[in-house]
Amino acid sequence: MPRHNHNVRTSAIARFAVCVRKQVGEEGGRLGAAITRPGICFGLINKASVGQMEIELYKDLDSGLLIPFVDGILQREMCEFLIYRFYWPSRILVGMKTVDVSSLRNIAYDIKQFLEALFANRLHFTSVTYEQVTRLLDAQQNVHGWGNSTYNTKYLRIREFFEFLTMKGISHVAIFPEKRAATRAGHRDEVGDVHSRYVHHYAQDDGQKRTPIVDDYVGRVISMATYGELYRRLAEIDIVYAVLAQTMMQTCLRVSNACQLPRSRGKLNPHWMLWPEMRATDTAFLKFHHIAKGRKPAWCYIWPETVEAIYRDYISKCFESRKKLFDQSYSVRKNASLRQGQLELPQAGQLLWLTESGVPVKPYMVEEAFRQTGLKVKPHYLRHTGATHLLWNYCRLKGIELDERMAAQFQTFLQFQLGHVSIETTRHYIKTIARKRAEIVVPFALPGNRQQIDEGLPPEAVEEIKMLDFFAGKSETISTNSVSNFLV
Repeated sequence: MPRHNHNVRTSAIARFAVCVRKQVGEEGGRLGAAITRPGICFGLINKASVGQMEIELYKDLDSGLLIPFVDGILQREMCEFLIYRFYWPSRILVGMKTVDVSSLRNIAYDIKQFLEALFANRLHFTSVTYEQVTRLLDAQQNVHGWGNSTYNTKYLRIREFFEFLTMKGISHVAIFPEKRAATRAGHRDEVGDVHSRYVHHYAQDDGQKRTPIVDDYVGRVISMATYGELYRRLAEIDIVYAVLAQTMMQTCLRVSNACQLPRSRGKLNPHWMLWPEMRATDTAFLKFHHIAKGRKPAWCYIWPETVEAIYRDYISKCFESRKKLFDQSYSVRKNASLRQGQLELPQAGQLLWLTESGVPVKPYMVEEAFRQTGLKVKPHYLRHTGATHLLWNYCRLKGIELDERMAAQFQTFLQFQLGHVSIETTRHYIKTIARKRAEIVVPFALPGNRQQIDEGLPPEAVEEIKMLDFFAGKSETISTNSVSNFLV
């Protein structure tokens, strides 16, 4: 749009940076230099309108900071909040933790959604009350189907925004409840059944909603039939997302780590190879080195079936044409980037995942593709699903009956692939399978079902059939081996 031309945006942010620099001292000088230097490149990353107001977020492709505009004018309070939240959170509130660029992006979207909702209700952040804030969040929770955990995350981000306003001396009437010091007893379980008790101290906010303690992943583990439908719908959007989903299912990688898979050898993976070379050399597996959660180096196994599927269903069919588009169109763009927040994709010569338009695939693009399927399956569900299927198949192969007392043994098996440190996570997977069994067996134990037991199959037979259908069922919509089939 003409009013959002490069010079207007840069000039507005330059004036704002001078103001911030005066307020925060010499540290602000670094920020001012970062966002006002010549040649800065901004890209429109989101646009939404409510009533007559629209907030547009622009991104500095070097720093990753998001800059909000309303009708071509810098939205000062939101912009300054995002800058403080990223660079100087302790100045908003003592003890406030820092966030990475990816988290800052999510915070920006939540504040944007909140401010637009206020405008739609003829309210302003300086005049809205705490009760109106919570009623607005309740209404959004009902419309969007948020769980209480999501509600609490958004609530805390909005609270941080108002705490920033208070810190800056900006008058408002949203008085949030005082946080209370609270404690929660617990214990840490380590391999070898060593128990360590501890007391967790935290600040309790009465504005947050209660969330249940989750000790399994039942709601995050999908059946093979659902996985098959997911694969089919992703393939209709773009085959790259379907093959990525299969890769995450078979490797249990997080989406951010799966996006780091290379096509050729590089610094992190000097011995990487594609399927033809792997088959010719009879290589049993590859070790995939990557930067994992918390910026920690990690590695996991990549099995031949996964490497073959990537080559057969994606590389051999469409990679070359996509790489050509990347070289000729995407890489020459001013806003071309191989980063998302702190995540760095492989170098241009090692890139594997490209969309049909030649754009490098980033985690947020995978998440959006999953949303478009309409299945309410998130990318991270494939990590939990793959791990649960691995454990179930492992026990079937070994003839082992699942038991939490054997968690240490299962921990050793799963740790190679998932990298878990706490044995409690392994127990979550054991409980997931146990509760899937319970969903099948409990109806037989209900009063009045004796006739069904006498006249039909015995409960253990029905249980085995249904568990096999959930874990080993194969959908015709999947053109490659399922995670269960290649493990058995």
